[in-house]
Amino acid sequence: MKILHKSIAKDGEGRVKLIATDAEDLWHLYNLIDVGNFVKATTIRKVQRETDTGSSESERLKIVLTIEVAEVDFDSQGLQLRIKGRNVVENSYVKVGAFHTIEVELHRSFELTKSKWDVIDLDRLTAASEPTAGADVAAVIMQEGLANVCVLSNSLSRAIKDKLKLDELKVVILASPGYVKDEFFKFMNAEAVRTDEKSMIKIKPKCILAHSSSGHKHALHEVLANPALQSRLADTKAAAEVKALETFFDILKSQPDRACYGPPHVLYAADLGAIQTLLISDSLFRNADVPTREKYVGVVDVTRSTGGDVHIFSAMHVTGEQLNEMTGIAAILRFPLQELEDMDFDQAL
Repeated sequence: MKILHKSIAKDGEGRVKLIATDAEDLWHLYNLIDVGNFVKATTIRKVQRETDTGSSESERLKIVLTIEVAEVDFDSQGLQLRIKGRNVVENSYVKVGAFHTIEVELHRSFELTKSKWDVIDLDRLTAASEPTAGADVAAVIMQEGLANVCVLSNSLSRAIKDKLKLDELKVVILASPGYVKDEFFKFMNAEAVRTDEKSMIKIKPKCILAHSSSGHKHALHEVLANPALQSRLADTKAAAEVKALETFFDILKSQPDRACYGPPHVLYAADLGAIQTLLISDSLFRNADVPTREKYVGVVDVTRSTGGDVHIFSAMHVTGEQLNEMTGIAAILRFPLQELEDMDFDQAL
């Protein structure tokens, strides 16, 4: 992500001009753009024109629109980001209040304005524009007749079709049941030598062969959780979230009064300054209800201000998917809170 211009006041109000440069940037933008924000971009609009003969004809024109965001949709398979909203600046072709959908395109600038850029927004903006925030682990999870190629970063774990940036990878995991991975590894090395593909030859020492129960994407979590891989993954971004989640489950099992999950329980622990490690899904920050989003942002702020660690999990990462199954928020506590088991938290957040 490239930041062309940033103007944010002390109260958080401001605008940022951005360019998405790769597919992961679209995911970042999906998490940045909220209902009620304003997006200014060049877009295509079908307009009706009256001809000299009095008849009308339609024409597709490239125009600049500013819309107030009403809906944001991200297609993770087609890698498309669409923003729907009402036009707020009248021009020759689109009246104020008319609905329009803007599709964010790679390498085309647009401007995002918010009444408040909170700490979650600013953290994501920094992560997206930081050159070292890209994927540093790749995994091929395979079985006979099936393979899923995944990239792992601090934001995404998803099957990909585009070419991997092999020179940026620290680790390549090849996993399968049985000997499928071994046969693939031999084939890959032989092909690299035969075709003199230097990037593939260089990646050989980065490869780790591991066991998985299947070739499906969900098997990636069990592979990453394998203690035998932890030393090799220790300096990668993917390892931190995996380790945090594993630690949470271990404590929940062995010391249940030092771990909790669910919004009411975690918010209660945060109010007491009891959170040592916060695990929270980025999907919770996409809540259209502003007060609810602010509560989640507040938990992050409180945890950090009291010296706790915060892990924001991507909903598209296998660990994020697992956290979402547990309400999307969990915490490891500094000290036991036995009263959590007896308290009534049936009320909504």
